[in-house]
Amino acid sequence: MLMIKRPLVWMALAQITGIAGAVFDMMWLPSAFAIMVIISAVMRQCHDLYLSGRRSRAGKSDIAGHFGNSHCGNIITTVLILIFIFAGAHTAQRRMNTTYPEDISQISGKVTKIRNKSSGKQIQISCSYADRRKTICRAGTHYNLIVYVPYGTEECGEGDTIIVSGRLSDFDSAMNPGEFDAKKYYASLNVNGKVNADSISVIRHNENRLLGLIFAVKAVMQQSITKCSEAEDAGIVMSMILGDKSELDSAINVLYQRSGIAHILAISGVHISIIGMTLYRILRRAGLRFGGASVISCIIIAGYGIMTGNAVSAVRAFVMFAVSCGAQVLGRKYDMACSASLASILILLDMPLMITNSGYILSFGAIAALIKVNPVIYETGEWLVDKAASLNGYADGYKGKYKAVIKLLMQSLSASISVSLVTVPVLLLSFGEFPLLSIFLNLAVIPLMEFVMAGGIIAGIAGIVNIYAGRFVMGVVHYTLLLFRKMCGISVAAEWSHIIPGRPGLSKIIVYYMLLVALTALHIYIRHNAKNIKDGGMFSYAVCVIVPLMALLMFFNPVRYLTVRMMYVGQGDGIYIRVPDGMNILMDAGSTDKKKLGEYTLVPSLKAGGIRSVDYAVISHLDEDHYNGILYLVQNQNITGIRVRSIIIPELPDDDTYWTIVRAAKDNGTNIINAYCGMKIEAMNGRFVLECIAPDYVDMYSDKNEGSLIMQMTYDRFAMLFTGDVQGKGEENLTEVLNEAASMSSTKKPAGFNILKVAHHGSSGSTTDEFLERVKPDVAMISCGIDNRYRHPHKETIDRLRVSGAGIIRTDESGAITVKTDGKKYGVEVFR
Repeated sequence: MLMIKRPLVWMALAQITGIAGAVFDMMWLPSAFAIMVIISAVMRQCHDLYLSGRRSRAGKSDIAGHFGNSHCGNIITTVLILIFIFAGAHTAQRRMNTTYPEDISQISGKVTKIRNKSSGKQIQISCSYADRRKTICRAGTHYNLIVYVPYGTEECGEGDTIIVSGRLSDFDSAMNPGEFDAKKYYASLNVNGKVNADSISVIRHNENRLLGLIFAVKAVMQQSITKCSEAEDAGIVMSMILGDKSELDSAINVLYQRSGIAHILAISGVHISIIGMTLYRILRRAGLRFGGASVISCIIIAGYGIMTGNAVSAVRAFVMFAVSCGAQVLGRKYDMACSASLASILILLDMPLMITNSGYILSFGAIAALIKVNPVIYETGEWLVDKAASLNGYADGYKGKYKAVIKLLMQSLSASISVSLVTVPVLLLSFGEFPLLSIFLNLAVIPLMEFVMAGGIIAGIAGIVNIYAGRFVMGVVHYTLLLFRKMCGISVAAEWSHIIPGRPGLSKIIVYYMLLVALTALHIYIRHNAKNIKDGGMFSYAVCVIVPLMALLMFFNPVRYLTVRMMYVGQGDGIYIRVPDGMNILMDAGSTDKKKLGEYTLVPSLKAGGIRSVDYAVISHLDEDHYNGILYLVQNQNITGIRVRSIIIPELPDDDTYWTIVRAAKDNGTNIINAYCGMKIEAMNGRFVLECIAPDYVDMYSDKNEGSLIMQMTYDRFAMLFTGDVQGKGEENLTEVLNEAASMSSTKKPAGFNILKVAHHGSSGSTTDEFLERVKPDVAMISCGIDNRYRHPHKETIDRLRVSGAGIIRTDESGAITVKTDGKKYGVEVFR
């Protein structure tokens, strides 16, 4: 009889399909999956009936009973799969439709998590009412909120009930490609909003003694590790063992992330597996039976998960660990796919939007890679090793110690390659780059993690009793972490190993995973229909061809169009130009209201666009909202991996800002080019020209804005004008320049410009009627911050632009604005 194998896997897939249909507004997807399940069930039953009839006619006994059990089991499983499809869609829709009143000034809730940040504490609370009069949610629904509390306010602990005074607001959505989407991220964690607290007060202390004990142990371990370690080591160890990143050096975090080993800094499945299995083995060797060792291990690991914040990968690992222990106690075979599916079902029952979280995707993607892709890579590796052995005169392959070493290396390497193959599209979407050497770096780091974690835990416990004993043990950890830093330094220094191809499109991702699924399906078919997959070698040849093609699909991203992207940088300017021949130009980059613009916006946006070096960074004038992002890029080239080769800047030797930028450029190997009227940047045999057309000399105006560099860009028949913050006399002079004979520029477009970058964020003091009459823009792009204090763009400017006939696009409404052109036609895209 045809039985449904691994029903938990199908239920998990059904749940994910239902949630995906609701989240991405594709309800046809769960419907199609349900129809497929029903058709499959009907065909399976018809097949079983046919076989049952044949066997009955042949006189086989006990057919009816066996068929009945099979028939009933399949029907129940099919019904459960259908239930999971529509239950997933329903729970996701309910979560997405959750709203809260905005006119709330006081909120009461129970503290569930506390994280220390540089500027204060981040407290997560679960609440159900506000002001004691207004109900904040429907009956049976609880809201989770993040409360930002400055240091110096009243102390509270996990489990306490507090009252928070402050205003409720939404998290910020991403406004640029590659930028972190806080709203989407926190929604995946069932967190509904944030509160910038004016004050908090504890109305009831934690009454759960067990919870209090868990966090007391955490606090004692934090103090002990801090005393026993150097500051840099303490931050890493506390992050790895306790899930506390408050003391983690940001430079170390970036170094690990760029090297591809940042996963060791977060409590993940690897951590839970190491601690859980170590504890289980210790208990078994101490004489406990399977049952006792399993129960005690699971209880301790559950407490450890609560202590470290219950990250999705930790929950997944705990469920899989518990299932593994249960299988040993019951004497059953452990199935990784089923245990992972059960973990996914349990996580998504509570947090259905988690399917959009990169942590969930990477965690379960890694498990899928080990189950399905790893056998493909490992057996192909075996075939390659046998081929190499035969070429070197070893007819029977490598033997003895070489065989054992090679097998161990192949097992580790194939697992690392498999995980990378499954997760590379997610990494490119999330971080914009893929560290190629991470495949090999993880081979050394993951085994050494056991020493770091064991040493950190032992040192923390020993330090409670005797600080010198703790410091002695921490010495081993220190040198292991020093080795990590050295290896990461080598990886980061090898620029060729950091691939920054830009974010892959949806069509590329679909084709990529279709090829990967085809390879695994073919492997399963051959394994079930051939004695040895290596006999013919045709499949291994196919893997050796298709895997490089998959890599080429993800990493090769030729630039076919000239691309101009105005990023959303808050109240400021930030535009990059990508020329088809590979030249990259940054036109201003700065902000007065967006914190850490370079780290959180510029670097992710540039990497999402496939930019790993900026050939020219043009600063139109020396206001902070035009240069502070460029200054960050120059000063942090070794950290971000984005090189700034030259800066074009107005030469203003009496301005301290000018010398700050010059010194930073000199210290970091960036050239300084002093701008002058008539200077040109040319590419593609003159098809692309970026020319400075005003002012005649940079210090001709006392006002910085009036003296902004005006850059005219032409690409075949396409023309765009960049105006900085020009206004007043500067704009009058620009209008005269544009009205003069075309001798100022051989690439002048007398008929006007396709695109105008509107000056000074749409201020009423710029973009006059006379100027617009000369420029005649088809599209006007305005860079301004949401609800900015200057109220840019001003109504007068908008009215003048509308009268001129220009289409108006604003970053505060549309997010990043992207223009693509082949030199003849052009298109404009907005981020949202």
